[in-house]
Amino acid sequence: MEDDSTKSDNSGADSKVVLVLGMHRSGTSAIAAGLQQLGVVMGTSLYRGDEWNPKGYFEEKKFVEFNTRLLDMAGLRWDSAYPFPDSAASRWAPQRTAAYDLVDEVFGDTRVWGFKDPRMCLLSAFWSETFRSRGLTPSLLLMLRDPAEVALSLNRRDGIAVERAGWLWFNHLLGSLDYLQEHSDTHLIDFSDLLHAPAEVMRGLAKWIGISVSENLVESFASDFISPGLANGKGTAKPLMHPLIISAYTFWRSVASNGISPNIALQSPEWLSIKRSFEVEIKPTLQAVQNFFATDRQLTVMDSRLIELSDALQVTEELALKRLAELTSQESQLKRTLDALAYAEKLAFERLERIGELEPQLKLTSDGLAFAENLALTRQATIERLEKEFTHAAVIKGYVVPATDEADSDTNKDETSK
Repeated sequence: MEDDSTKSDNSGADSKVVLVLGMHRSGTSAIAAGLQQLGVVMGTSLYRGDEWNPKGYFEEKKFVEFNTRLLDMAGLRWDSAYPFPDSAASRWAPQRTAAYDLVDEVFGDTRVWGFKDPRMCLLSAFWSETFRSRGLTPSLLLMLRDPAEVALSLNRRDGIAVERAGWLWFNHLLGSLDYLQEHSDTHLIDFSDLLHAPAEVMRGLAKWIGISVSENLVESFASDFISPGLANGKGTAKPLMHPLIISAYTFWRSVASNGISPNIALQSPEWLSIKRSFEVEIKPTLQAVQNFFATDRQLTVMDSRLIELSDALQVTEELALKRLAELTSQESQLKRTLDALAYAEKLAFERLERIGELEPQLKLTSDGLAFAENLALTRQATIERLEKEFTHAAVIKGYVVPATDEADSDTNKDETSK
């Protein structure tokens, strides 16, 4: 969907960058799919779908790997209990040039492009400064979802305890809001709205980005991509969440529903009270948990092994698909050969039947030819006999002189002339 008119230097103000923010299992993949439908380039090597996201994640592999390395440098994971220690920003600073190069490598001179990786929510200290120093001001697309549903989905997929999942949701929300600046262009979408009114959400998204969109594309996305199956975590009784988490979701859900400016909402007494309670009541405990596991690498080692296993399975799957394609091709050729043999057999049977029908006629014809030949021979013998009889009778009557040798014939000629 990209044409020459969308080309520009992505390091300048002409570029349109959409940053998708939100917790894992919050609908970020679904909304990123919508962005791609609208023509926003989400990357060049996107992760494929799996049993948890059959239609794909719309995450650029190179950025996910880069973000994972950043977290690892700070002793963090995507599911760490605490966002990041204060020392993390200084550790990440040397990676800024690598980030610039990665942006140029993946997006080149594309004018409208976007990021989608929930890890971005934990790396605002790095990416916010990277964007600013690059001269980019991303448009922020924040996905919200009921944290109880997110917790259920994470519990099913990864076995993460519901209480822990709730605070992961809260940490990702805080990290998302850290990207907001005074003049940030921010758009909030709640996952429930995307499920129940996908066409309306898609139209609003296109209007926000400033892209014209056909109604056919809107309806196609709404009917083909959005389905109840996306709502992992629904259909089960919601677990009880900490009141602070519920208050945070209720507040930002109201901001999204009522079209309130996120920048104004950040200064709301209600939100400031929620943040203050988190800082005082919850954050110290999460920090203590993080410190307790600071040098523990068990999960990281398990992740690396799972990645290796996943890569091996992917290679095996590709080989299996290749072999299946070859077998399918051979099967198709065999079918064509069998069809040709069947057709040839049918023709052979038809010829045999035709020969069987003609055989009596051929026998009659053969018998007739034999009879005609015998008759011809009989007639020829009769003619020869009659010729002899006729010649003999002529000689007797003196009409014909019987032939003699050549000398006698000449003598007779001389005598006749005399």
